[in-house]
Amino acid sequence: FLHRDYKTQLFWWEAIELLRKLTLTGVPLLITDSQETARVILALLVSLVFLVLSLVAQPFKRNVDNWLYAAIQLALTLIYQAVLLIKVCEESSEVCETFGFGSSSSGVFLFFLVFSTMALGAMLVLGVAQVFYASSRSLPVLQLQKNSTPPDLYLVDKTGFHLFLSHTWQSGQDQVAVIKRQLQLCLPGVRIFLDIDDLADISALETYVTKSTAVLLFLSKGYFASRNCLREVRRSEQAAKPLVLVHESDLG
Repeated sequence: FLHRDYKTQLFWWEAIELLRKLTLTGVPLLITDSQETARVILALLVSLVFLVLSLVAQPFKRNVDNWLYAAIQLALTLIYQAVLLIKVCEESSEVCETFGFGSSSSGVFLFFLVFSTMALGAMLVLGVAQVFYASSRSLPVLQLQKNSTPPDLYLVDKTGFHLFLSHTWQSGQDQVAVIKRQLQLCLPGVRIFLDIDDLADISALETYVTKSTAVLLFLSKGYFASRNCLREVRRSEQAAKPLVLVHESDLG
């Protein structure tokens, strides 16, 4: 569980992460109270280094984890930067005025609050956009082998379906629902009949089969004992529909 979220070549990153936490929480205690500014500078440098490392190495397998990790390092960097400037303003109002935030530390605090919110918000939006873009590109779309183009989806009837899913509710409902979802991902625009989604009148089962280009028979336990399944099989045979047989063995 210590390395499963990291890339294989960076399985040791958890040790680096523990070193970072130890440096931020333990090492500053070795610095005397009279040198509090040095503590902040140390924390700022450590956070900045790990921000750069996170963007370069991207140690996690999932992009969303890499973006969250980088966002955390950016947040820490901004916090320590704000703390450093506030401490400078508390020690010298003249130096504080040179920053352009007035003579008090409240201006510095307000600036970093607004800037940090905007920066983290922009990073979050970019991270979400990248995740959606990567997921859309990773969807496996079926293509013809001869020319690498999507197949033309033929419809017998404009109000019909490309595929009719024939199954028994008792043992095949969930499985064919998965089949429909996966085919819709692999074949954008495909129209698939599934009773729980498209059945308006059970007495018109034969009509739905007739309006479908092909029929998939999901042969699970009790399929041939179902009266409605037999109706669908008979109509498929009468209309000479192309059949796709999917058999699920009953391992129980």
